[in-house]
Amino acid sequence: MKKTIATILALSILNGIPAMAAGSTVAITKLAVEDGVISATVTNQGETETRLTLELMKEDGNLTEEEEVYALYQKVLAGQSSETFVLEIPDERNGVSGTGNYYIEVENAEEDRDKVSFAYADRDTYNAFLNTLKTESGKVTQAENAYQLLLPVVTDLSSKGIFFRIGLDYDTFAQSNEAVKKETMKQMYLNGLNTATAENYAPLFKSSYGLALYNLGQRLDGLKSLSVKYNQQSIDESLIAEAASMIQASYNVPNELIRDFLVAYGLADINRTDVNLMEQALNAFQVTTGLYATEIGQISGLIQARKYKAYETIVLGCNESKLTTETQLGTLLARAYQSAIQDGQGTGGSGGGGGGGSAIGGSNNKVPVSSDSYFGAVGSGSNENKVQTGSLFSDIPSSHWAKEAVTWLKNKGVVNGTDKGTFEPDRQVTREEFTKMLVLACGLSADAVELTFEDVADDWYTPFIRTAVANGIVNGIDSTRFGIGQNITRQDMAVMVKRALELQGISMNKEKTYTAFDDEVQIADYALESVIALYEAGIINGKGENTFDSVGNATRAEASKILYEALKGGK
Repeated sequence: MKKTIATILALSILNGIPAMAAGSTVAITKLAVEDGVISATVTNQGETETRLTLELMKEDGNLTEEEEVYALYQKVLAGQSSETFVLEIPDERNGVSGTGNYYIEVENAEEDRDKVSFAYADRDTYNAFLNTLKTESGKVTQAENAYQLLLPVVTDLSSKGIFFRIGLDYDTFAQSNEAVKKETMKQMYLNGLNTATAENYAPLFKSSYGLALYNLGQRLDGLKSLSVKYNQQSIDESLIAEAASMIQASYNVPNELIRDFLVAYGLADINRTDVNLMEQALNAFQVTTGLYATEIGQISGLIQARKYKAYETIVLGCNESKLTTETQLGTLLARAYQSAIQDGQGTGGSGGGGGGGSAIGGSNNKVPVSSDSYFGAVGSGSNENKVQTGSLFSDIPSSHWAKEAVTWLKNKGVVNGTDKGTFEPDRQVTREEFTKMLVLACGLSADAVELTFEDVADDWYTPFIRTAVANGIVNGIDSTRFGIGQNITRQDMAVMVKRALELQGISMNKEKTYTAFDDEVQIADYALESVIALYEAGIINGKGENTFDSVGNATRAEASKILYEALKGGK
């Protein structure tokens, strides 16, 4: 491939869409990076099939011409189609550090070509950067002055490779106004920079930057930076202003902003919804916020005519006075239900007055919205049959120790029952089943990555494994097998949960001290840190006689309990 090119194309890593060279039919249309693994999507915009050649090159005077090539691929690509190439930059190659300047160039058979350039930092450089940042953070005496010590480190030109490594755009931040930079550094300091790890620095920076934009009036950009989604969908820009008007002017904790915004956004959506779509709007609100499961399930359980009457009452109520707090919604739901059954008893279940308040609307009694809403609401996707929201599994009585956890996860669409209405709490969980539960509970999403596991077929579990692998949450049992059909071990479950929490920037408060299980020696080295962290946070416990049983298997009830304790957001 020719090493010269007329146009050097600019690339925004956040958006991942570079400009295409004039007249070219081949383009690098998306670039994503996750801890050294780069995904480059190439598109053949021509009408005919062509052979593509893709190179990942490093520009370094210490390398020979052959050593400059870090990856070389060829692929025949049909017209109007795309292909994603997975490229990895090692921390060291032939004694040369991975830190440096790189470019990816793609060329088709007609010698049309596209090229993107970027800086990259290896793990040692990244860790040194983070340590420097934390050292400077330790010198800060007032949060408002954090930017004086932190900003020079973050915006130093050598940090470009750091930004790329963690999937952020250096230029976008560097070109922000000083107020945004100052607020970002303040939020990073306030939200745990001193204890940040290499894995959670990226979400810490993203949330701090998004919070800064939001607090300074750039609400849409701030919410986009926070990756806010509602019921798995991107937020509707037409509702931003209406939702934002209901919530407080500024925040110091990202999850508080997300929680209040999602409630307000759902209320704004209900305000504009007609009778025919009200059931869908209410279900989306309940799934995303976790609020009013009983009340909404009560109405959806009515016979069709009475259900329509209830939704008509809600629409009329919203027309009379727009909802601005969830307490108002609770009152309206109760009124709608009573209106629907006043001429006779419907088929819905009993129970349920109005729910508690949140930070919006002036109430001090906050009802926490799950932290998984931060990354998008959960959905479903397995081959299990769903049980209606609000109903209880026949084998999970009110006295069952996992009832609260199972009900919480069921109402969020994470776990489902059998066609007989049972949950099977004592059935052991396979690796793919727990992966699905964790991905849904966290609301994780990611671009597809190429799976090389020989035992992963095209089945219901495949997208969940892809997402978990892309987010660095799970690995195979060896280099070629994921372990499909194998029951997950307690230690592997602990590792996956800890990685998921760190990915979302969720801190684990220490509630008790670990004094060593009697069978600690049997816990694998890769899992011990996770087991200790989750134990001290009260998320997991040992078994009888002070043992952990690291290679023992978890039941569906146990897995549900662990996910609930880790993600319920109530602590």
